[in-house]
Amino acid sequence: MLMRIMSFAMTLALISSCSPGHKVDKGRTVSGEAYRTADIQTAEPGPSAEIPNPEPLAPVSEEQPRAPEAAAPAPVPEMEPDFDEGENNNKTAAEPVPIGGAYLTCRYQNGQMQGSENYRMDCEIAPLKEVSVPIASAAFYKVDAQGNRSPLTLVTQDLLALKWTVQENVATMGLSQVQVVLNVPGLLSVTLNTTVSSTFSLVQNIAYWLGGEPNSLNEEEDCIEFVPANGKISHQNFSGLTSGPLGRMNDIGCTASYRFLCRNISAGAAAPKWTASANAGPFADGALACSQGYAFAFPLNSAEVREVISLVDRLDIKVWVSMSDRTTEGTFAVKFR
Repeated sequence: MLMRIMSFAMTLALISSCSPGHKVDKGRTVSGEAYRTADIQTAEPGPSAEIPNPEPLAPVSEEQPRAPEAAAPAPVPEMEPDFDEGENNNKTAAEPVPIGGAYLTCRYQNGQMQGSENYRMDCEIAPLKEVSVPIASAAFYKVDAQGNRSPLTLVTQDLLALKWTVQENVATMGLSQVQVVLNVPGLLSVTLNTTVSSTFSLVQNIAYWLGGEPNSLNEEEDCIEFVPANGKISHQNFSGLTSGPLGRMNDIGCTASYRFLCRNISAGAAAPKWTASANAGPFADGALACSQGYAFAFPLNSAEVREVISLVDRLDIKVWVSMSDRTTEGTFAVKFR
């Protein structure tokens, strides 16, 4: 038991010695079985800080009176994995896994289909350090501005390398904060947070585009407008090409001046899910165009396309949506926040 306590103290010292972008907000230790909870805010890793010398723990004498046992920490809700348990998908790592000084990163996978109900991202904890503890389980969440957590689904995991693929549905795609809770039974629960890398490419679903679009005329139409009913009719009359009832998107030059489509991120349940920015401008102004609690956005599935159709038809305006192929011609990337 003494060796376990000393090893645990070393681990906590390393976690507390993360780079300036990391911060331990709170922690508590109770007598009996050692237990610690640390909320670590992550950012881009900076230069390593000096590791402070941990104060040695006094040995516990069996003859000394013990404090009353504290209540065990509340268990983290378990999620049903949608993958088969196998050699590389162990629920418990066979060997200790390094976590001291590490930080969480998550990135959406490229090449997912526009219109999907679920989207995947790859997450990992790095860099791995030399002090190790056995990781028994990991739970992932998206977190909103009020701190409410929505669980994500584990698709694959490697508890030895600390790498995962997780899946979320459209409802949480607008949230940028990702959280993982790592558990070591009876000893430690560590929470790591990160802001997800929010740009990823989508395979176009032709049902959401005007007839014949996107066509990137002369390779100068890199940004995406969402048109009202009269814009759809004008396009059909001009091109002679038709599209289905959801076809409202068109690629166009990025210097046109439109208002911006904004999604409710933290404006509250009473506020509309979608709105248009008050001001118009070129596509490049999108990052700062939306009012507080909203973010420049893109409809992801058929239900959201219908919602945006209702908005632009009511306002009778074109709006920019947060999708373009400015980086790679023909590869349309969507950006959140």
